Amino acid sequence: MFSHGYLPPMLMETIIIPIIKNKNGLVMDKDNYRHVAVTSVVSKIIELILLDRLHDKLGTVCNQFGFKSKHGTDMCVFSLKQVIEYYNSRSSLVYVCDLDASKAFDRMNHWCLFKELIHRGIDVMLIQLLYFFVLQTNLLCSMG
Repeated sequence: MFSHGYLPPMLMETIIIPIIKNKNGLVMDKDNYRHVAVTSVVSKIIELILLDRLHDKLGTVCNQFGFKSKHGTDMCVFSLKQVIEYYNSRSSLVYVCDLDASKAFDRMNHWCLFKELIHRGIDVMLIQLLYFFVLQTNLLCSMG
């Protein structure tokens, strides 16, 4: 699979389970649900192998908190409070801008992502495996 950049369709089978976010909210509102994807154990092992092979080339900035090991929202909130406290102690105004990028990956141009991975020196066959994952996800989303 890794040398040919191909995943058999049976490894890509995924069950999407909608979980209601707010039990007091509208049951008919699609935004009141988060989707959990249940994949096979073999698929999860492939994901872990891919992550291990790509880890060294997927560096992030130090102030990224999401999707990063040992970094959670509590660290982000703490950092923000520290910055506000620092400037307030110096009688300076503090302006904060918040960006909700929760659905950014769903809307991004995956081809741009693949180009960036090629630019970072990721093996083309590994990128092709990622393409299969994205293609499968897009098919599931269009059916649901």
